[in-house]
Amino acid sequence: MALLLNSKGKIQDDLKQIAIDRLNYVDENAYNNLDDISKRKIDDYTEEQAIAMRAFLERQELRITNMEAVGLIRPGSIQVTGGLSTPSAPGAPVSLVNPAINVKPIKLLVQISRTSNKVGLPEVIRNVKKTIVRFMETIF
Repeated sequence: MALLLNSKGKIQDDLKQIAIDRLNYVDENAYNNLDDISKRKIDDYTEEQAIAMRAFLERQELRITNMEAVGLIRPGSIQVTGGLSTPSAPGAPVSLVNPAINVKPIKLLVQISRTSNKVGLPEVIRNVKKTIVRFMETIF
């Protein structure tokens, strides 16, 4: 089981296979010769190991050190001074009927990085310390 390629995908299954491999090191039938209670003890022990490993990992603070993403500002999302105005008499104040809006989508680059700054903002590097990653799914 020592190779990553042999992983079963679930940490508990991998831990159980490691225990079986150790039992079968001298006698390849050692695990199969165990009684049901002993096999259940191995199952319970490896489940508890998986729970402990997950709990340990959840307590760790992970940081994204390099991430790039794209963003999009949809048409009509930005309103600025300008746009259509009502006709007025000479010398009368101009009143705006509608503010001007962006008519095309605006693409933007979003980046969090410890090693580069393609955006050119100081927050790119500072946000590395503010980003938190959590385990959202139990796979054991």
